[in-house]
Amino acid sequence: MKKFILVFFLAVWMTVPLDVSTADESAPTSEDSLGEAIRSYLLENPAVMAEVFENTQKYLIAEDEKRQSEMLKKNSDALYNDKRDFSIGSPDAPITIVEFFDYNCGYCKRAFPDIMKLTQKNPDVRVVFKEFPILGPASEQAARVALASKNEGKYFALHQGLLNARGSVSGAALSSLIEKHGLDADEIVMRGKNKDIDAHIMDVRNLAQSLGVSGTPAFIIDNQLFSGALSYDDMQSLIDEIRGSSN
Repeated sequence: MKKFILVFFLAVWMTVPLDVSTADESAPTSEDSLGEAIRSYLLENPAVMAEVFENTQKYLIAEDEKRQSEMLKKNSDALYNDKRDFSIGSPDAPITIVEFFDYNCGYCKRAFPDIMKLTQKNPDVRVVFKEFPILGPASEQAARVALASKNEGKYFALHQGLLNARGSVSGAALSSLIEKHGLDADEIVMRGKNKDIDAHIMDVRNLAQSLGVSGTPAFIIDNQLFSGALSYDDMQSLIDEIRGSSN
């Protein structure tokens, strides 16, 4: 906000035509008189204020998008190639979607069937799942359990179970879900507390912070960040655009 105000008033100042032809060159212009001149001009020409405001907004949005694009490129390896993350689709797929999600996020739960439909209908699309538990201890425990089950080949089964469940899954319900897939609940919960998983979750949090991701779901598609839920049609349109631009 401070940056916006500074840029805005600098832009206003640069648009105000100050009549210096009649000024007494021997008398220095004070800040008060300059401010009064700007104020008077803007009161008499309110359209200038609206134009400057609009242009300032466009400039700041463009700068923000540029900074975000640079950060996405800088962190591309962490986004797309972290072997600790689970992904679906061909590893060589030309189009990759990255999702930051939380198992207890209602919008993430709603997005999951659309993601599955998308990958089924688009074999050239890969989806990388970034565990980003931000909705409390139950979310973090669910993420840790899912990651701990990866070496057993059960990550995606638990991932589906957690996202398809109604409401939050924790405690006895979480243990039941783990055991439903043939795993020892106590052992998986214990594995979820190891230092490797600590580091993985922290790395995802740091990555999210550097990209400006603060909520779930968030998607990275074609080096663009989309905050909030995307429908199947939204994602399919973006994929069609990517294909079209590469032809």
